[in-house]
Amino acid sequence: MLAGRWRAYDHPVKLRRAQPRSLTLLAATTLLLGACGEVPFVQDTTRLGDTFDRDGPYTVRTVVAHQESADSVVLVVQLGDGLGGTTLRIGMGEVRDSIFQAKIAGQPAFTRVRYHVEVSDGDTTSTDPAGAAEGRSSFGFWVLGDNCELTADCLPGEYCDSARVCRARGGPCAKDVDCGKGFRCFEGRCRLSARACGADAACLVGEVCDALLGECTPRPTCEVDAATGTPRPCPLDFVCEADVCKRQCVGDADCLPGERCDIKGICRVMPPGCSKPQDCGDGLVCDPILRVCRAQGAGLCGSCSSDLDCGGANDHCLVIGGGLHCAKDCSISGCPPAFTCDLGRALPQCVPTDGACP
Repeated sequence: MLAGRWRAYDHPVKLRRAQPRSLTLLAATTLLLGACGEVPFVQDTTRLGDTFDRDGPYTVRTVVAHQESADSVVLVVQLGDGLGGTTLRIGMGEVRDSIFQAKIAGQPAFTRVRYHVEVSDGDTTSTDPAGAAEGRSSFGFWVLGDNCELTADCLPGEYCDSARVCRARGGPCAKDVDCGKGFRCFEGRCRLSARACGADAACLVGEVCDALLGECTPRPTCEVDAATGTPRPCPLDFVCEADVCKRQCVGDADCLPGERCDIKGICRVMPPGCSKPQDCGDGLVCDPILRVCRAQGAGLCGSCSSDLDCGGANDHCLVIGGGLHCAKDCSISGCPPAFTCDLGRALPQCVPTDGACP
């Protein structure tokens, strides 16, 4: 009897086994076709299931018409994908008239296995499925973990999934349900739910999202090392400020929601939003452009770290005399004594005539 048929897919979804199909009908078909020519060709091949455990072996049978003319019957197996994939050519032995068989050894869990059969008489080659030689089609299945009832039945680092198969906690996934309880799917891998992230916003206070690991890690610090007397270096894309490594930016898009990129290129928390002056507390005004509460303003030449620290909506925080100080919009009104209106900007600003703030 030919092994039971399974519909073949390229993703690990278990299906129910279909009714077995007898070789009697296939052999009769082969005899009828034998009268039509002498060129050998693959009549039929076992479609293995969509998923198998890692123990193996995985047995493949094929029916070959005019097998007496065949020089070779080969099972071609592709293990894995990409650069790490391996191709095997396994000779198939005849177990009955026109019926050939070969076995694929057990493979590690989560290996994708593709296969096809080639029959050649030295001049022509037939494949099943058709187009397999050109890489256009193949049969295949995924190797999963062992069968289980409880996670305790699995190896360390594995869990028993809803299909009652042991799956690696860090294994491949397409969605969260593919991972165990307490894990989520991130960029095709299962990671701890509390740790997986795509941005800093997904992390807890005091954590940042490590772009390489895709996990939340403690926010790095740059406190002075007591042994060396120098600040600890910050990671790439971070800058040290007040003993804390803060993420650098070139625009607001690089910052978290609720943050803005200031003039120093550091992400800062934005003040509360507003639509009218009454929305803001004492000493604050509602910025009509940004729609955020901001301080009344440090005033002309006052110290600042961003435009929000200065007075009007069009007053900017500029580098003046080697430090950051507030300038003042002079597009409508003039500047006070000792200041000049710098027209070489998109919005003219009052700046000290001598280039330095007191």
